[in-house]
Amino acid sequence: MPKQSSIRSELADALFRLRRSFYLLAAFSGVINVMMLTPAIYMLRVYDRALVSRNITTRAMLTVLVVGLFLLMSTLKMIRTRVLIRVGNCLDMDLNRRIFTEAFERNLSCSGGNLA
Repeated sequence: MPKQSSIRSELADALFRLRRSFYLLAAFSGVINVMMLTPAIYMLRVYDRALVSRNITTRAMLTVLVVGLFLLMSTLKMIRTRVLIRVGNCLDMDLNRRIFTEAFERNLSCSGGNLA
């Protein structure tokens, strides 16, 4: 049993070291989720005001604004993906040797385990 609590503390330590990245990722995800409302709000604005007033300039500006928000959202998703990949790699590098050693020792301790 002591080994398992040791592994948990190592995992907890590794996750604690990456907490700032997790907070950043949570913020990015929150902003992206709010930006997912963009098409619905756009359609409400277009059908509620722009089509009634028949103002082409308003429709054009709303469309430009929405396209800009979509570009911003895709950029945020790209940044979030890169940060997630880096966090995953850091976590893998922190825990890789310990997990491999434990799995190897467990395989050897099983009946019929061999090196070949």
